[in-house]
Amino acid sequence: MSALLRRAVGIRKAKELTATGAFVDAHEALRIGLVAHVVPHDELAGRALVLATSIAEGEARAIRASLDLYDRGDGRTRSEALELEAEVSRGWIVDTTNFGQRPTRPA
Repeated sequence: MSALLRRAVGIRKAKELTATGAFVDAHEALRIGLVAHVVPHDELAGRALVLATSIAEGEARAIRASLDLYDRGDGRTRSEALELEAEVSRGWIVDTTNFGQRPTRPA
């Protein structure tokens, strides 16, 4: 917990949660960055499907490479993480033809 919680919510909030043993409700977890989404239980499956579909429509190799950069940059200084990103991205080929456009789904 000491390694992961502080990275998720910041050192001050991690210390507070650890010292008090307090639990946080869903909305507080969202506010402090512990979770990315909060949805009612009966909407969970549908929301998960929408999110999974959005991910699946993405470019798999690019997504994996980007997520890997998050992992590799974790624990580094900002300048080290930026240097790593620049080093890794030099080898990327980026098609900017449709940059900024949302993917369309077939009817």
